[in-house]
Amino acid sequence: MTRTTHRDSLTPAVSNALAPTPPLPVEVRFAGRPRSHWLARFADLYLNRALHRFRHRVVHALLRVRDINGKRGGVDQQCSLELQLADGHGVFLRELAETPKAALVRLSRRAQRLLVDRHRPHQRP
Repeated sequence: MTRTTHRDSLTPAVSNALAPTPPLPVEVRFAGRPRSHWLARFADLYLNRALHRFRHRVVHALLRVRDINGKRGGVDQQCSLELQLADGHGVFLRELAETPKAALVRLSRRAQRLLVDRHRPHQRP
């Protein structure tokens, strides 16, 4: 007895739309601080979740994490995010915070707003 699933009965176009999308390639580089596998994994998961709805427009993401002052402390964790878009353009954002995680969260929110604004048709006054 062969079981057919709901997905089997769908047209190919609908079936492809329901298929899971591949994750956004996120490259994480560290400068002035030791590489943190936990932070790299967090950045990959967080950016993929934040930019999921723009997956068709973003080809690659590069996150750079840098400790500006070294061990002196302060608000010196700099994260920069480069997004390579499918139309050939690029987006570059930079954020300073006390922790790289806080900078990454703010960067992802800014990237979301920027991509939404770029997608909206321009309105004339």
